[in-house]
Amino acid sequence: LQAALPKAWRKTWPTINPSGACDVDAQVHISPIAPERTEIIITPRAETNLRLLITRSPQPGIDPGGTFELPMEDVRGRFVFYNGDVSMNDVNFKFRGGAVRFATGRAFLEDTGRFDLNVHELWVEDIRFDLDLRKKMPPLMAQFALRLDDGSTFRARGDLQIGWSGGERDLAWCKWKNTKVIFLDNTVKTAIPLEHIQGELYSVSGWSNGITLEVEGFLKLESIYFLGQQITQLESPFHVKEGQATLDSLQGHFLGGKLFGEEACWVSLDATPRYHAVLSLQGARLEEYARTISGRQSYRGNIDAKIDIGGLGSDVRNLHGRGEAHISQGDLGKLPAVLRLASALNSPLPNINVAPHARTRAQAQTAFDSANVAFTIQNGMTTFEPIKFTGNAFSLLGKGTLDPQGHLDLRLSVLWGRDRFHIPLVSDVARRASTSFIIAYVNGTPSNLQFELVPFPQVGDALRALNRTRSETQPQ
Repeated sequence: LQAALPKAWRKTWPTINPSGACDVDAQVHISPIAPERTEIIITPRAETNLRLLITRSPQPGIDPGGTFELPMEDVRGRFVFYNGDVSMNDVNFKFRGGAVRFATGRAFLEDTGRFDLNVHELWVEDIRFDLDLRKKMPPLMAQFALRLDDGSTFRARGDLQIGWSGGERDLAWCKWKNTKVIFLDNTVKTAIPLEHIQGELYSVSGWSNGITLEVEGFLKLESIYFLGQQITQLESPFHVKEGQATLDSLQGHFLGGKLFGEEACWVSLDATPRYHAVLSLQGARLEEYARTISGRQSYRGNIDAKIDIGGLGSDVRNLHGRGEAHISQGDLGKLPAVLRLASALNSPLPNINVAPHARTRAQAQTAFDSANVAFTIQNGMTTFEPIKFTGNAFSLLGKGTLDPQGHLDLRLSVLWGRDRFHIPLVSDVARRASTSFIIAYVNGTPSNLQFELVPFPQVGDALRALNRTRSETQPQ
C-alpha cells in the first residue's frame, strides 16, 4: 500500500505513522489528450490512530531541538486526495485526553517536504498544558504555556495554518486567526496570580515560528480574582510582541467602581517576568471592601485611588510603586474606646460644625468621614506618608507602614476638630496650629486592629531631650 502512494506521501508515512483500518474509494482517470486525474477518498474506521513524529532543528542558545511524538487517537472524518491536494471534512479525534474537531481543512505536500496545512472552524476542548506537553513545545511557547498550567483545562476555537518551506535551515511556522479562548475558572501565573478567571479572549490572531511569538486580540472577562479581590467586566485590546504581553486600554469594575489603566499595562514573557501598570479607581464603595474582611465591619464611603506599580518576578520583595487614595462621604466605623478618650482629652472646645444636642454623641462615637493617604512601595513594604483621617470630633494625622504580610504599623497625631487649616493633603500650618496631647499607635491587620495611646507626647519628648542634654554636658 505504501509503495502505491505518490512519492511525497510515501515520504510522509514515517511522520504520521497511521494504524487501524479505513475504507478506500479510488478513481484514476487516464486520457491520451488530458492530464491524469487521481481521486482517493479515505474514511477511517473505529480505533484508527496517528502517531505524529515532529522533528525540530536545533537553534543554538534557543532550542535544543529533537523529535517529539504527538498522538492523535480515534481519528474520524472524510479525507479526499485529489491530484496532490488533500481536503478534509468533519474531522474529529482525541489529543491527550481532549477533544479536537474541525469542519473543513486542506493540506498540500511536495516531494521536497514543503507543506501547507489549513484548518477552518477548529474546536479544541479540555486541553491541558501539563509538563509533558510543554516539553514538546518550542521553548518560547512552552514558557508562555507554563503560566497557564494550574491543573485546569482550556477551550479554544478558530482557524489554524501550519507550514514549512522545506529548507533545511528554515523553521516551520504556525498562524491562527478568528480565534477564541474560553476560560472556565482558570489561573494565569503572572507575577501576582490571576485566579478564578471566567471569560474569553476573542478575535485573536497571530503567528509563531518557535522563536518569535506575535499575538493580538481582545480580552473580555466576566470575573477574575486579583490579590483575593474580585474584578468584573474586565476588557481590553491586547497584543504580544517582542517578548512582552500588553493590555492596551484596560477597563473594568472593582468594588462597585470603575477601574481603568491610565497607560498600557504590560508583563514580559521572561522566565523571571517584569511587569508595570498604572491604574485608577473611581467611585468604588468601601462597604464592598469591608465584606471581604473577616469579622463584622461597618465601613462605608466612596473610594478614589491611583497606583503606579511595577516589579520583577513573583517575589513581593521586588515590588515597587507609588500612589494615593481618598475616601469621602464615609463612615469609618465607631471609635474604639481609647480614641473616645482621646477625643475628650484633645477637644476642649465645642465643635461648631455639629448641632448642640448632637455634640456629645458625635464626639463620643462618631469615627471619621473621610481619609486621604499617599504611599510608596519599596521592596514589598508600603509606607504611608502622609495618612490622615478626618472627623467632626477630631482628626488623625501621621505616617506608618504595611508589610508584605498585611501588618499595619501607624503613628498618628490627634488633632482638634476637622483640622480645617490643612491645605492641601498635609499642611505645616495645620501641624503648628493643632496642639496634640495624644499620639495614637495603630497595629495589627485591617480586620483586627489594636490601638495604643501615649498621652502628652511633647512632655515625654522634652524629658528625653533634657536627659540627653544632661548626659552630654555632664563632666567626664
